[in-house]
Amino acid sequence: MHPFIDFDQFLATNLVQEIQVTQLGYSILRRRIAILISQWVTVKISREKRSYIYEITQHLLNKDDPLNDLVVRLTAAKCLGDSVDEWDSDVETLLPFVPNLFEKIMALIDEVEETETKMSLVNVVSMIVVQLEHRVFFFSSFFSPSPDKE
Repeated sequence: MHPFIDFDQFLATNLVQEIQVTQLGYSILRRRIAILISQWVTVKISREKRSYIYEITQHLLNKDDPLNDLVVRLTAAKCLGDSVDEWDSDVETLLPFVPNLFEKIMALIDEVEETETKMSLVNVVSMIVVQLEHRVFFFSSFFSPSPDKE
C-alpha cells in the first residue's frame, strides 16, 4: 500500500495543519498523528521533510498548549526517538531543533514519576546524543546540573 501513498505530501499539507487545530478533543488526534509519524518514519519519509517531523514533535512537546496533555507529550517523545533512531535520519536537519527538544524532554523527565517512563525518556535523549556525535559538546549545558538543584 505504501507505494501509492505520498506521505511526504500528506505530512506537509495535512498533518502540519491538523496539529495546529485548537478545538477541544483534538488531543486525541495529536496523539494519533505522533503515532502515525512513528510508524511511517521507518517506511518512507524523505530527508527534506524530516524538519516537519521535528517541528510537529516540538509543537506536541509544548506543555503550555492545553491540548498537549501528558499522554500527547509522551507519545511525541516516543515519536522523536523513533525519528532520530531511524537509519536515514539526518543530524543536520535535527540540529536547529535540539535545544528546544532537549529542554522539553528534560522538563518531561522531571514531570513524570514512574521510573520506567523516565528511563524511556532518557533513552530518547540518548538516541539524540548518539546522532549528535561530536556536536553534543555544544549542547552540554543541558546535561549539567542547574545551580538550584545542587
